[in-house]
Amino acid sequence: DNYPKLCDQDWAMGSNKVDFLRPKLQSGLVEKNGVKTLVYLPLNDEDEHYKMIIDYSHNDARKQGQCDDYDAEVLKGKNDGVFEQNEKELVKPTKASGILLVADADNATHALDLSSFKTALLALGMTPLEQSCLSLSSPDDTTYSLFIGMEEGYISAHSYPETSSSIGLEILLWSKLGKQNDILLSLLDMIGVDKRSYSSYRVIHGGMNGHTNWKEEMDTIGPAKKNTRECDPTIKAIDTEGNKIPSEHYNAVVTESLSLLGKKSDKNVAVLCGVRGVHSCTSLDSIKAIRRVNSVIAIWTCPDGKTRMETELEEEDINGTSLSHVYACSQDSIRQSAKSEDGYSALVVDHAAPYDLVNIGEDIFCSDREMQLTKRAFLRDRVTFLAPLSSLAEKRIFARCIRHISEHLIRSGTVVLDKSAAVGVVVSANDSFPRKLVAVAENVEKKTGVSTEIDKIRSGPVPFQDGYDPNIHSRSEYAPLDAVEQYVNQIPLASQSIYQLEVRNDDEIKTLSRTFAKEVLDSIIEESKRFASSQDAYFEAGDGSVAVVSSSSGHIFITWNGAGLFTINILTDGEQYKKVVDDDLWSDMVLVEHKAVIDVFMSKLPASTVIAVREQMPRGVNRVVNFKSDMSGTLR
Repeated sequence: DNYPKLCDQDWAMGSNKVDFLRPKLQSGLVEKNGVKTLVYLPLNDEDEHYKMIIDYSHNDARKQGQCDDYDAEVLKGKNDGVFEQNEKELVKPTKASGILLVADADNATHALDLSSFKTALLALGMTPLEQSCLSLSSPDDTTYSLFIGMEEGYISAHSYPETSSSIGLEILLWSKLGKQNDILLSLLDMIGVDKRSYSSYRVIHGGMNGHTNWKEEMDTIGPAKKNTRECDPTIKAIDTEGNKIPSEHYNAVVTESLSLLGKKSDKNVAVLCGVRGVHSCTSLDSIKAIRRVNSVIAIWTCPDGKTRMETELEEEDINGTSLSHVYACSQDSIRQSAKSEDGYSALVVDHAAPYDLVNIGEDIFCSDREMQLTKRAFLRDRVTFLAPLSSLAEKRIFARCIRHISEHLIRSGTVVLDKSAAVGVVVSANDSFPRKLVAVAENVEKKTGVSTEIDKIRSGPVPFQDGYDPNIHSRSEYAPLDAVEQYVNQIPLASQSIYQLEVRNDDEIKTLSRTFAKEVLDSIIEESKRFASSQDAYFEAGDGSVAVVSSSSGHIFITWNGAGLFTINILTDGEQYKKVVDDDLWSDMVLVEHKAVIDVFMSKLPASTVIAVREQMPRGVNRVVNFKSDMSGTLR
């Protein structure tokens, strides 16, 4: 019980489009999609969004060196797209990959129709092969299964025996992979399925070597290089190094930032000015004009030859704001002034304050050693600090005040004006800081007509919370109603396996022929009762081939990639999902009827053939994810 408990839960988010400081909450994604949350409740209180922001940074792509590809593309465009003659020739790949999209659609209002499907595929730029098409119909001429082979892959569709309104779809592509989702949406439209009434997933599938547009597809393989950062060189990037902020712009930031002060107590603002009579200290007039400020304390550089000077007090102005002058000849004079004010509620570095006075201010107000000795007598618990960030001294006092200006949780932010000058803002004990800083930046932009941008928000060291009692959310608070509803209502009706068989020996691969898959499939059909009444098809694409058999109770599709890979797609009604013990005494759950098909196929293949990949999935109605044998404990 004597050990401290450390509780820290953070996550990082990044986007090139989303503005985290200006979220769309009303009619936004959370509200539209009914996202249920326990902690993040921005629709009840907008501050809930901003309270989640601990650190924030707006990054510059050019400074990070992320614009090289963009610049190369621009240069290539200026050269009229002429490529260098020594660019490498594309090498025909020895292995091609494919993607199988599996979808189960509910509540279909239109029957399957081969002609409509082919028309939809042609409209999307696909190439159906007439000799490869199958359409199976019941005695009343209702199509319950169809298959279309293409240069780019194949598609199949079938209705489940127990419900004609539920349709299973499969879309295999080894070419034009970017069209897969468009094909799915088009086919769903063909059968009259609402976009919310289907579930889908993708499975890695063997491809087809040497397909007709393999050269074009080479550019689509792997991660796509797409510039989403701001790299346009005509758009001014943030560069604040050494730039002095104009006094009128800085004073606008000061005026707006003092809204960060607490509302209940009186407001006393100390300003590091410079040499009296030499530096104008324009911040004083701006702060005196703020009605919510009760007193302003101008801190001046100690005159030559003086070691101590008392505070000079001027009369209150028409707004009731008093102005006093303090000379930084010693800490005593500043301590006396601060004590009379019960501590300063804000400290401002004037934009013209000289280097030596800023350093003195750093030692007095933001030195860890002085804070420990004086018990932070100069400043109040809830304090605001502002400084321009053009000189080294200003940047240093800003950095040290972030760590030492208060015992309470410190937040800081950097506001950039016209992408050229920055102002640092530090506050303590202010949970609404991110939201209020956004308001400050927006108000400054309206007043000055100069663009403003929040470059960074940082949180200082988290103070120890004595007696901290966190809210602990139990699992029961995360309502599992949607998951339970899906689990209870799913109806497994069929089973599917995807096997990839790989011939490992190069010499044995050379013995394979295009028709090998069809010959093996024919032998399987002859011995199968399930496919005794069926239709079959065969087509060649690229260097390989596809052999197909389909019946009212399932299908077998065999794809040979033209080299050493056979991908076998098996779908059957019902389920024979059982535990099987292999020769090495390993037990495994297997769809045994499908394994029997694979065993026959393996017996016909060369000796070096191995099962490289196996996927087994239930198919059916209402977003099926479980086999029947997995649902013995169902809540139904």
